[in-house]
Amino acid sequence: MSLNDFVKGTLKLEHMSDFPSKTIPPKFATVGKQIKVRVFSVDERKVLFTKKDTLMKHDVQLFKNLKSVRKGDLIQGLIVAQNDHGFIVKSFGEVKGLLTFADVKEHLSKKDKFELKPGCAVKAYVMWNKKGSGLALTLDKKKALKVVGEEA
Repeated sequence: MSLNDFVKGTLKLEHMSDFPSKTIPPKFATVGKQIKVRVFSVDERKVLFTKKDTLMKHDVQLFKNLKSVRKGDLIQGLIVAQNDHGFIVKSFGEVKGLLTFADVKEHLSKKDKFELKPGCAVKAYVMWNKKGSGLALTLDKKKALKVVGEEA
């Protein structure tokens, strides 16, 4: 994908829809078709684009860096990996955090029609920022605000 003659980037399969897909959606299969995308991250000279509907909205809060994220902030991002403790959620730029399995189990009931997994778009709230090295996330806004109130 090319922005102009000098800036090129990638729109990966996991960034083409809010839920993981195994095939390229037909609307992206036409070569030469212009589409609107948003810059998700820039790593040296590599630009990664997103077309996820939840991340394309104008009201998605962008943070300059990890240090600018505060307790209670809403993070809208993408589950990029899973480890022994939970899901790694990455948002625009260098913002990333951990959403624990316990939190997911507590807040998603069996009646929910989907399960979270890598590639899913997610909205989570910041419980704390670990000295600029990562965020502790929750799906429960009240829980994030309660943590803020307790430390005040």
